[in-house]
Amino acid sequence: MAKNRYNLYSYDERRYSGRGLAALLIGLASSVVLAVLAMAGILTDGQVAPVGGAVGLSAFLFTILGVNLGLKSFREPCRSYLVSKIGTVYCGLMTAAWFLLYCIGAAV
Repeated sequence: MAKNRYNLYSYDERRYSGRGLAALLIGLASSVVLAVLAMAGILTDGQVAPVGGAVGLSAFLFTILGVNLGLKSFREPCRSYLVSKIGTVYCGLMTAAWFLLYCIGAAV
């Protein structure tokens, strides 16, 4: 909040939260990485383990960061938290997908 010259308070209200938008973009990037790694695995008969594993682990950690950013975005003053909700849920689903994929790989 900031005072203007008439001692009235004015709010800096943004349409969407920046952290919520970042969480949504991280989730979308993670799903693109998952699709690319799946295609690379199909095309090379599953022989992308060293590079693919590192990229997949990085994407998994970024989705955890996306969930954290999405949850922190609810503290920002905004008019609409729709992007924050979508980004947080989407990153949570991508985190679950990466974790499930990791567990399947560890079990095999």
